[in-house]
Order: sequence, then structure tokens, then C-alpha cells
Amino acid sequence: MKFHLQVLQTLTQLKCNWHLTTLAAVSTGLGAAAGYKILPWYFLLLPLVMLYTLNRRQLILSLVLFISGIISGITHYHIDRYHRQTLPHHKTAITGTITCLDRRTTALNSVSGLRIVNSEIDTGETVFEAAVIYPDGERAFYGDRHRFSGMFYPSKESGLICRDNQIAGAYPPLYGPRPLVIVKELHPDIPVGSPMRFFFICRDFLLKNLLSRIKNPIYADMAACLFFGAGRIPPVQMRNFVASGTIHLFSVSGLHVTLLAGIFLILLKPVPFCWRYRLTALLALFYVLCSGASLPAVRAGTMVIIWCLMRSMLLPSSGWDSMMLTWCIFALLDPESTGSLSAQYSFGITAALILMMKCFRKFFARQKHILSLMPPNAPLTRRRRKLYRRQRNLAMIPAVSTTAFFAGCGISFFRQNIFTPGSIPANLFLTLLTPLLFGAMIFKMFTGPFSALCDELGAMILEGTFYLLDNLTLITAQWFPMQYIPAPPLWSIILFYLFLFGSLGLHDAVKRKLCFLGMISIFFFWYLFPLPQHHSLLVISNGSDKPALIALASPGGCTEIVDVPDRESGSLAGRILRSKGADNLRIHFSKANAGNISGLPALAGQFDNITVTDPPPGKRVPGKVFRRILKQSGFRLSQIPSPADLTTLSPDGLQWKNSAAGVTVNVSAADSGREIRVMTANGKVYQQILPWCSRPVIWECELK
Repeated sequence: MKFHLQVLQTLTQLKCNWHLTTLAAVSTGLGAAAGYKILPWYFLLLPLVMLYTLNRRQLILSLVLFISGIISGITHYHIDRYHRQTLPHHKTAITGTITCLDRRTTALNSVSGLRIVNSEIDTGETVFEAAVIYPDGERAFYGDRHRFSGMFYPSKESGLICRDNQIAGAYPPLYGPRPLVIVKELHPDIPVGSPMRFFFICRDFLLKNLLSRIKNPIYADMAACLFFGAGRIPPVQMRNFVASGTIHLFSVSGLHVTLLAGIFLILLKPVPFCWRYRLTALLALFYVLCSGASLPAVRAGTMVIIWCLMRSMLLPSSGWDSMMLTWCIFALLDPESTGSLSAQYSFGITAALILMMKCFRKFFARQKHILSLMPPNAPLTRRRRKLYRRQRNLAMIPAVSTTAFFAGCGISFFRQNIFTPGSIPANLFLTLLTPLLFGAMIFKMFTGPFSALCDELGAMILEGTFYLLDNLTLITAQWFPMQYIPAPPLWSIILFYLFLFGSLGLHDAVKRKLCFLGMISIFFFWYLFPLPQHHSLLVISNGSDKPALIALASPGGCTEIVDVPDRESGSLAGRILRSKGADNLRIHFSKANAGNISGLPALAGQFDNITVTDPPPGKRVPGKVFRRILKQSGFRLSQIPSPADLTTLSPDGLQWKNSAAGVTVNVSAADSGREIRVMTANGKVYQQILPWCSRPVIWECELK
């Protein structure tokens, strides 16, 4: 009895005065994620401990918002599910009207077109959004409406996952969760009266002024994509930006909206305090709408607008409250976004930066107090004052970049298994270039129409900055290649974020230092001591009339592949192997038939380092079709003899002995499916039956 009383007294002492907006964000987010089935129901048992720390007012608020989040999540889930069920489940010809809803499109000829355009299809019986491929030469502008006829392709899985001889899941579709429509005939129709059309006309007017006098078309595409989300950057530059960890620059999001709002606040400094923030909120809203109103931009814009309005009313904790209120709004209006990687990046990094700014304000306030106690005219005081100003102006640049990098590391490791070592120096340098880019953009658009000299100067600054940016990413991508690592355990991710926020938000200096050391230790533990890696086998079966694709990945990144029978298997194998960190492929084929390498072009388009070995001895001489497929893929028959010991057991059977890995793979066909039997050097045996299906069936196995 005494023990129970002590426990109750301890629990009552845990009651604390929670920050209301933080409590509201947690309650709404949990409810929305549970309602949309992002979180399993048993995850809701964890926050029950929080109930002991809430007073009556906080408990009512959290329950109301939690229930509202659940209702919103359930409603959106069933609406989305209903729309998916009303679509055809097979390839069919359709006619109707098509409305372009792609925010990236632009009417300017100087920006390259898009192959797949997001649009809305109305067949008269149902309305749905689809990824649309327009006929060659046709350009679509936001809000344009056409009558069309074409082919409908349902959003199928790119592959079915097999476990324990049963289909246990599916890989995501190749072109996203929406169906694909290929348009054959297109005729203009009455435009849709969308309110966004006005802002896109404004965007084209701004782009026309921005891109004038920029001579390099690559830099023109990069400028249009960076500032307004129009068009896309060339593939070569895209790979370099991804490898250097700076591809986020071309997604109009929090960085763009926040930086532009900061520049507006500086330019509007002569305006009275309240109106300065209100005008900045209005300009941020205009920029978000002109840039296409994508979800990350709307999320960041909402945060900035709420912050500006709260600042204009002199409300305390405006930064943290605006972030939490924005999370509540998006959890209720779009519950699916609570589980997106973009939302986790946006809110996680913003929270870390707010806590870091709080620490900096305390540090500089302490320095200012020390200066006030020193003799005002002493030489030491003057030197200390100069050092204080220099620290206040320059120390924020590396601190903001490094904090943002560390805040995103945990999410990247856990969700993408990607580590880009070059992102630290690249983002530090990007912190200096980005204000210059946006400053030159504002200078050129506001002064260019009135002065040809200013217009030319702004174009020169933009081209020079993009030249530096292009070469920076190229050098970083070459010096610091991306590394794919196994996902660390979930407990280490949770500890990483606890230490991160503890090192920024705790009051005690000793505890902050301990948390920082813990965070650094976990980070270098991931990098220096990754989880043990083993050989892994990937088998893709796509019908009884085609051989199976077999890939054996080694811990060093080298992957041996036997047969690439079709485009679907090749594309799917490329996506899976890239996620595992494969960068060096060696392709063998069991027979010198065109059907054994038909999918080689789809696989070759995803890797730079591929070797196609010579046909096995004793096999039929390759024919013209075989050689043509190799030529289309960019390969020639190498004189390197195949080290793979391949034996054809039957028309549908194969034995592959890989002496380097000590692995023997036997493949045979049966009525129930394709049977796979793997034996390792230590005598372990792995067996699996891949059922016959209309889609590729995937089996992944780690050979320990």
C-alpha cells in the first residue's frame, strides 16, 4: 500500500505546465497519423503517460484536438480509397477533358518542357488526377483545358514482394501513386477559371524579366527552377546536386520562403514595425502562390505568415508557436503529410534552428552584459566590441548550416539509408551563395525594367553565381561520393534526436555538453561502425517464358547479375540495387539470346559503371538483335571472359556457382512457381518459391 502511495505521489509531482501549442501539435499529429493508418493503434499507448502531466485545461485541449485529428485522418483515408477504387484496373482507351494542374509548367520557351505532367482527367463518369504524357511538341500551361483521346494505364505495383512462398507486399509504382495517361489527340477547350492562373501569369511575367540577358540556357533552367519551381534542371546537374546533398535548393520550400522574407524585412526597415511584418507576410504569400503553391512551399509560407502576424502583434514565442500551429493546420487538412519525409525535415530542422537561435541569443546577451561592465573607452573594450560584432554577424552562418545538417541526418539515415559526406562543406558554401542568388534576383527584377545597365549587371551576377554553384556541386560530387549504409536501429535514431534537442534546449551548460557529446558519438558510430554487411541475393521472376534475373551483391558494392530478361525486371532491379549502394555492376547471361538482355537499357540508364562480360564458352554466337540491344545500351561485347560458372540444367533451369562469394544458386520451374535454392560456403541453405504472377515477383535474401 505504501509503495502504491509513493508511486501516486511521484506521478502527481510530474505535472508540469506544458506549452499549449506544443501539446496541441503533438495531439493533432498523433490523431491524424493514427486515423490515416500511418501509425499502428498500439503506438497510441505511449502518449498515455503524458496524461499524468496535464492539468484539466490541457487535458481537454489535447483530447479535443486528438479526436479531431482522428476524424480528419479517417475521413481523408476513406475519400482517397474511394477515388482509387473507382478507377479502371486495366489498360483501356479513354476520352474526355484534361486540365493541366502541374505547377512546374510555364509558357516561356526558354524553359525546357516536362515529359510527365500532373493533370486532372474528366471522362464524364469519374474525375481523377493522373500523370500525363502529352504528344511531342505540345506544351501545357497551368489551367489549360483540352479535349483528348488516349490510353489509360492503371497505377500498378512495379513488383510484388515474396516471403515464405507467399506474396507479402508490393514495391511502389514506377511513375508514382497515380495512374498514367498517354495522350494521342489533343484539341483546345474552354480554359478553367482557376484563381491560380492569375498568379502563374504573374510568374511568367517575372520569369521573362528574370531570364532576360541570361545567355547560358542551362543557367536559365536552373534559375527558373530554383526561384519559381518552373521547369527542371538538366540530368547532369541533377546528379551532381543529389550527390553533393544540395538538391533541396531546387524545391521551393522553407529555405526560399524564409530567405526571401528576411530580405523583404531588411528592405522594408524604414516602414513602421507592425506594417513591415504585415507587408512581408503579404509578399511571402504572393511568392508562395507564384512559385506554384507546392506543399512544402505552402507549409513554409504558412509558418512565415503566422510568425510575421504574431511579431506584428508583439506576441511572445512567435517562432515556436507559428511552427506548432502550422503543424496542427496541416495535420487536420492533410493527414497524409504527417508521415512524409518532407514534413519531418521541415519541422525537425526548424525546431532545431529555433532552439539554436535561443542559445545564441543567450550567449550574445551575456557578452553584451560583460561589455556594459567594462570601461567604455578602454582599448580592450573596443577590441572586445569589434570581436562581439564580428561573432554576431558571422558565427550564425556555419552554426545554421551545421545544425540543419545534423537535424536532417537522423531522418536521412533511417528513411533513405543515404549519407552524403560532401553535404557539410557544400551546404556551408551554399549558405554564402544563396543570399547572393536571391539578392541578385530581386535586384534584377526590380531594377532591370528601368535600367539596361542594372539588368545586365544582375544577369552577370546570376550567371557567375550559378557557374560557381555548378562547379561546386561537380567537385563535391567527385570528391565525396554518396554512401549507402544499412538503416540504424530505431532506438539510436530516437537517442540522436533526444541528444540533439537536449544540446540545444537544456538550461544547464554541463547537460548541454553531455548531450552534444552523445549526439556526436551516435553520429560517428553510424558512420564508422555500421551494421555488419553480408552478401545479399536478389531474384526477380517475371513469367515462365523468361529467365529469372539474379543479382548477388557483395559488401564492397560490386554486384554480379545474371540475365536481364525484360525492361520491367531491369528497371526494378536498378531501383533496388541503387538503394543497397551498388555502384559497380558486372552482367553475365546464361544464353546469347536477345531475350536474356532485353532489359539491359533500363538497367544501364541507372548506373555509370557496368561491365558486360563475354558469352560463356560453348554458347550460341550472339545474333544481330543481341548486338543491337548491347549497342543501344552503350556497350560492346567485351573480351573479358565470364568468371561466372553458369550451367543450363533445362529450358527453365539454371545453376550458378560463384566461387568468390562461395554461393551456389539453383533455379528451376514448377507448377506452383519458380523454385530458388541457395547454398552458402558454410553449408546454410535458403529456399523460396516465387509464385507465377502478372507482375514481377521479388525475393531478397541476406546470406549470413
